[in-house]
Amino acid sequence: MSLNNIKNQKEYWGAQLKTPGRGSPSNWRANGISFQTNMRELQIHAFFNKNFSGGTILDLGSYDGYYIPWFEKANKIICVDLYEESFEFIKNIIATDNEKEIEYYLTSGNELRGVESESVDFIFSRDSLVRMPYEDYRLYACEFDRVLKKGGKFFIHLAHGETTSSNDPPYSFSKKEIIEMHDWATITVSGEKGVPFPLHWGSFIFGEKNEN
Repeated sequence: MSLNNIKNQKEYWGAQLKTPGRGSPSNWRANGISFQTNMRELQIHAFFNKNFSGGTILDLGSYDGYYIPWFEKANKIICVDLYEESFEFIKNIIATDNEKEIEYYLTSGNELRGVESESVDFIFSRDSLVRMPYEDYRLYACEFDRVLKKGGKFFIHLAHGETTSSNDPPYSFSKKEIIEMHDWATITVSGEKGVPFPLHWGSFIFGEKNEN
């Protein structure tokens, strides 16, 4: 099955979510792949932690909640995913945390209609957008502009630059396209100004919404 469209991704990862021992970062870690002690993972976490100062964070592609522990400085977390079942995993993770406000939004795959305009301080997305077709991601970029506060930031993983996977994404965004889709923000990509590289193909895109 090709994972290069929203429909197939929803079908595949939805099934993986229900398969014990497979399909999620939390399960990979439990099976001995220690991302947390990987040097690059530590660099990614450090960059995120340096640039996220608190407030409301939107976790796009929250899946099984693997990155929820990274959001300790948040006072509100908005979990967004294609799979309603994934929210049950996250509820189990945060069951003992009574200090954070949590919202859940089930997206169709290229919109954030359930999120209020100018209500988000930071958008985080890891691995979930790397096979996103151009037109669908362009719609998401417009939504980022809408939901972010002025000065809000985003740290997302996209297909950009050379790829090495046998299941490469259908489209690798050029730096020019990335800038054009986020013309409302200041953009840097992996390798620039300390923005780290992901563990595998693609790049991280770090942006800050312009004040004007």
